[in-house]
Amino acid sequence: MNAATPLVSILIPAYNREREIEETVRSALAQTVQDIEVVVVDNASTDGTWAICQRLAAEDGRLRLFRNDANIGPVNNWRRCVAEARAPVSKILFSDDRLEPAYLERTLPRLQGRVAFVFTPAKLVDEAGASHGVIHQYFVDTFPSDTFVFEYLSNFGGLPVSPCAALFRTADLRDGIVSDLGPGPAGSSAADFEAHGAGPDCLIYLIAASRYPYVAYVGEPLVTFRRGGITSDLIANGRFFTCYHHALMWFMKSPMAPPPARLAAAALWRQEVRVARRVIPYEDHLRAYGVEP
Repeated sequence: MNAATPLVSILIPAYNREREIEETVRSALAQTVQDIEVVVVDNASTDGTWAICQRLAAEDGRLRLFRNDANIGPVNNWRRCVAEARAPVSKILFSDDRLEPAYLERTLPRLQGRVAFVFTPAKLVDEAGASHGVIHQYFVDTFPSDTFVFEYLSNFGGLPVSPCAALFRTADLRDGIVSDLGPGPAGSSAADFEAHGAGPDCLIYLIAASRYPYVAYVGEPLVTFRRGGITSDLIANGRFFTCYHHALMWFMKSPMAPPPARLAAAALWRQEVRVARRVIPYEDHLRAYGVEP
């Protein structure tokens, strides 16, 4: 391992997770790809999270710890994590989620060339650890980015929202954390986005996809999400979809969004692939409809 420049940075923003943080950190350190660093930024926790992390860091030198003097909110803590990353490739892992040991082994080889990021299905568990199935399952291993964006905008929830489902280049992750989304509908504001991250999380995917022609998919559930917490609170008070709608509209109005012709072609490609049950070369499909790749 090159201690100065590891291959991958696994980034864990943490706040008051004394019950879950050890399992999360150990799942990151247990990767079969060993040339990694695990960066934990504790957001001024008031429970035993920091002490647990210090104990784990004494066991494994790949674990790097940082602590904010005051709570800076979740989104700014994501930014702090990325700022501390030393590797060219990074993965956000929320402090109550966990990775399978082969996560990097299976995803890292796919993050090549013209691929924006690599994502996988996710297992869902509740706060008690009971299983609630698997989400984000598909039958293709590569998406044209236009189709990914179309699916995201037209079928929200069908594709991953949490950045924990994907592996990104560090530079794209850094540029993709956006929370200043301007005025929106009642119930969403810049202050809200800084406070909970519902909206900025999905923009990480869309902004990265706008930079590359393809998105890669590995069809194994290699990450586990724990339901509850902030997301459940937002759903309960009715602000969840308002915040995401605000973020998606911000992206659609930005110059990063594909023009309508490409989105229409992406929709047709999706339909043709689903009917044919085989991958049709996307560039050929675009040319057939008079759209330049």
